[in-house]
Amino acid sequence: MATSPYFRHINAPNEQSLVDALTRETIYQRGIDMFYLPRLESEYDFDYLFGEDPENTFGDYVAIEMWCMNLDTGFAGEGSIVSRFALEINDEASFQVSRTRFVEEIQKKYPNITRPREGDLLAFPMTKSVFEINFVEHEVPFYTVGKSHVYEIECQKFRWSHEDLDTGIEEVDEIPDMPKIEDNTEIQSESNTFVDHTESDPFSENIY
Repeated sequence: MATSPYFRHINAPNEQSLVDALTRETIYQRGIDMFYLPRLESEYDFDYLFGEDPENTFGDYVAIEMWCMNLDTGFAGEGSIVSRFALEINDEASFQVSRTRFVEEIQKKYPNITRPREGDLLAFPMTKSVFEINFVEHEVPFYTVGKSHVYEIECQKFRWSHEDLDTGIEEVDEIPDMPKIEDNTEIQSESNTFVDHTESDPFSENIY
């Protein structure tokens, strides 16, 4: 037996519009300001073997409001861990963004970005941190009144690997834990004290 044809609870445009408006209003009032940083890839340096550009840049941004789902518990993940090599920060966070607002703010500026993309960044000025989008869930909540109204974005603290960050926003570009892309003369001078490449190497000169 099918559902009653007299109750349009999953295909009523008026109810869907109401839920969407309430969702946008809730995030607008109780959310936080975030910066969406799209990953800009060069069409000439794309590495088809690894499926990415080895020299990605983040030179633009879009300000948009989001709902942080970790406000009660703080960041998830393994937190800060002292490993054998260095201090690792494995913070994770979840955010929700209105689909309608995403289209208005981000897709309008970048037509090829139809949803939050894995690999793009989210700058979180409140904690002076940057997160990388790892996964985007588009079915939570599961089709309220027959339609999805938000994207749930799963992020992890971004690990820098010589990416160029130049958005023009001082509070984003000067995040304390972001290493600058420049030659470190102190490390180089220190390494020269115990690595001397001028000495003869018997293993490379066929001396037995």
